[in-house]
Amino acid sequence: MSELSLTGIGVHSGLSSTVRIHSDADPTQPIRFYRNGQFIPALVSSVVSTERTTTLGNSKVKCSLVEHILAALYIANRWSGLVIEVSQEELPILDGSAQPWYELFAELPKTSVTTQAIQIDKPHEYHQDSSAISISPTNSSSKETRLVASINFEHPAIGQQTWQGKIADFKDLLPARTFVLNEWLEDLTAKQLGLGIREDNCVIIKDDSDLDTLYNFKNEAVMHKALDALGDLFLLGAPLNGEIRVNRGSHRLHVGFARMLFEEVVKNEKNEAK
Repeated sequence: MSELSLTGIGVHSGLSSTVRIHSDADPTQPIRFYRNGQFIPALVSSVVSTERTTTLGNSKVKCSLVEHILAALYIANRWSGLVIEVSQEELPILDGSAQPWYELFAELPKTSVTTQAIQIDKPHEYHQDSSAISISPTNSSSKETRLVASINFEHPAIGQQTWQGKIADFKDLLPARTFVLNEWLEDLTAKQLGLGIREDNCVIIKDDSDLDTLYNFKNEAVMHKALDALGDLFLLGAPLNGEIRVNRGSHRLHVGFARMLFEEVVKNEKNEAK
């Protein structure tokens, strides 16, 4: 495979960051990040922070803003055999969506390695304050995955929004960009965060924003939240079969749910397979 790479700025650090994609010597290995001589598996056990973004790491290195590239991998159904080498701690924000990552992965040769989906045979729920995420078996005999995401912001430019779709619809989420309320920027700046936020990589929502030109999609905000959920759930290492519902999602909520599912479902499947 010829080297595939993308370069851009980190949305929080403002630093130039380059990502290079390599074939793993072992095609059965889970997706792994690589930085400063250290491999970091893209698994929920590697999560070290969910503050404003999902960060993976170990005692020596970290990789943050992994959710967009992982969402693209989820939608591309690629779960193993790749090493993602990163030059900075923070991956580039690019245009704020997962579309550039997905287009990059489209250039990869197909893999013969198949990853079995995680089967859900009973409902599982996880709550944090006013947020909730759940999965339940689908009624369809095909057991096709379905995702329903909803948000509710007081800001009039967002309000209540819902997105729902099946696996075939997940591609529709790819171009949905991350968003930020203008009132959040002062707090971010005080914390030396958001240094790379630009109008070409983030939907900056102001009180006087023209809704006809602000969004690329009417419900772009919830679409991006659904995209983030897929990226975080990728950390289970396999696709989920079931109906997933996310209400007021966050990285902390998604990762907490993934950790719970790993303990209650994934571990049991692995033990039964032995």
